[in-house]
Amino acid sequence: MNLATTIGARLLLTFEGNVAPPELLGRIAAQRPAGVTLFRHLNTGSPAQLRALTAQLQAAARATGLPALLICADQEAGQLQAIVGTTPFAGNLALGAVGDAALARRVGKALGRELAACGVNVNYAPVCDVNVNPGNPVIGARSFGRSVELPAPDRRSDLQVDPVIHWYSVCPPISKLGGPDRLRAPRETLSWRHSMKLLLAIPGVPVSDLSVSVAFYRVKLGFALVVEKEGFAKLQRDAVEIHLWTACDESWRNRAGSSPVVSGAESFIAGTGGCRIAVDGVDELYRTLLPLGILHGDGALEDTPWGTREFAIVDPDNNLVTFFERPAA
Repeated sequence: MNLATTIGARLLLTFEGNVAPPELLGRIAAQRPAGVTLFRHLNTGSPAQLRALTAQLQAAARATGLPALLICADQEAGQLQAIVGTTPFAGNLALGAVGDAALARRVGKALGRELAACGVNVNYAPVCDVNVNPGNPVIGARSFGRSVELPAPDRRSDLQVDPVIHWYSVCPPISKLGGPDRLRAPRETLSWRHSMKLLLAIPGVPVSDLSVSVAFYRVKLGFALVVEKEGFAKLQRDAVEIHLWTACDESWRNRAGSSPVVSGAESFIAGTGGCRIAVDGVDELYRTLLPLGILHGDGALEDTPWGTREFAIVDPDNNLVTFFERPAA
């Protein structure tokens, strides 16, 4: 990695146009940036246009051998809507005033779904901003409230916007608590972009009965057992490795205190996991598994707005396993 690409890996580029100009595509190839930031007045005309633009950008990154670009927008709802044609949700202050956790979750889920469908994977929406500084009116109604202490249970509810946005692989930042310096990116948000690379993720799936689950993954899904020992099993099929671990701690039923999770192996955790597995030949796999009665929901094999063809199954504990395939570029 030379100096130009080292610097590029720490940059988010901007540009003007509803399609990626040749100059930008050249910079992606030469400078290898972390991603791009899109603006309403510069880049967005409609959700369909934006989807085509983000697909063009990601195709350029793939052609250069880059990982997926960070494609960022400031889709905060309320007074800040970065993407033309999306749902005009009420702003954060309205959500904070209502104090309804279920409503906050629904808004976050819808925001994440719309952004993912457009190919945006980073949302600059503030999650923890508190409107505490009269000298900084830029926050205003974009905040969930004006007191750190006042909405203690309500802020916890509002923060549930964050994980539901994550369900759709859209990352929201956690902004600083008020003050003009909230406009500066903290250094730690940049520190991960080193020459070091993450190479592999292995799902750890919580199960209630290890022997039953091992049999399921072997017989139904064709995995081979590599090792099974003391409540843990490692299985593998082709290049995919899955770890199963037993969640069997029942002491939570009689435990005093506010937190039900202490050991991390409580029995109620079984069935709360899942993983996504990329495959070559998802249609063939779907036809194989269809008669087994293990498909999730209505069992549909579908083409998603985020560019995959996929379906999901559930294991004996209802952990969700999604098989997906990306079309050839």
